[in-house]
Amino acid sequence: MGKLLTYSIQLSLILLFLSCQPKNDNSENVIAQVNDAYITLEELEAKIADGTNEEIKLALMRQFMEQWVEEEIFYQTAQNENLDYTVNELRLIKDYKRRLLIQSFIESKINKNYRILEKEIEDYYRQHKEEFLWNEDNIHLIHLVIEHREKKVFAEISKSKDLLEIIKSYYFDMQSTPSRPVGDLGYIKLSDLPEPLVKKVKELSTGTISKPIKLTDGYHFIQLLDFQKKGNYKNLELVRNEIKLRLSIVKRKQELSKLKRELQANFDIQTDISKLLHY
Repeated sequence: MGKLLTYSIQLSLILLFLSCQPKNDNSENVIAQVNDAYITLEELEAKIADGTNEEIKLALMRQFMEQWVEEEIFYQTAQNENLDYTVNELRLIKDYKRRLLIQSFIESKINKNYRILEKEIEDYYRQHKEEFLWNEDNIHLIHLVIEHREKKVFAEISKSKDLLEIIKSYYFDMQSTPSRPVGDLGYIKLSDLPEPLVKKVKELSTGTISKPIKLTDGYHFIQLLDFQKKGNYKNLELVRNEIKLRLSIVKRKQELSKLKRELQANFDIQTDISKLLHY
């Protein structure tokens, strides 16, 4: 909260300072000005992703503002010294502007939300099944690690058939870290587990919760939900989103090809490959 207040005060002082500067058409939204050049609040906000935390947003706006002022000083100084773009730099700028306009045109013409039918997904899965193989032994695991032995919790786990329910009821999931993940880990490589856990997984039947496994960082409990051997086919549900993305890409390419063909009919196109051969 203190940082947020500090940034708010700093921002207010900047705005107050700028209100005393020479006016321009957008003076009420100007956040920084260097001679006659200025940047508006809207321009700074456009640099920040939607949904950004307010405190982070203020910090980023302050950073972007300071960066703009610094760059504008360099830019205006370079102009005053009559520096200009090289021939190659001008080509790069022209090419970038060209590509930007092309992309904008394509995005305005090409559909962005393709309707993928269930039959299309199933057909694609059946026709490309060999592409959806597990390349290593993978397991779907619920994992809990408790630093110290807690009789009440241990007793509940021994009677439970749902380790995730225990984790949520005691808020153990709030203690999850990348190095000590707690909860539903989804599908992970068996080889990523410590050796004692690998050994225990191989002994468990699907759905079973293990007895506590003592390691250096505490007591581990695991519940095996699925075991997929290397070379097994992945279930359709696991690859559904990947297939939808692949089909969307295919549909986009088809739509783009159709647009190209329609546009080419309106142009006189000539090429001379002989000039390339003598290059």
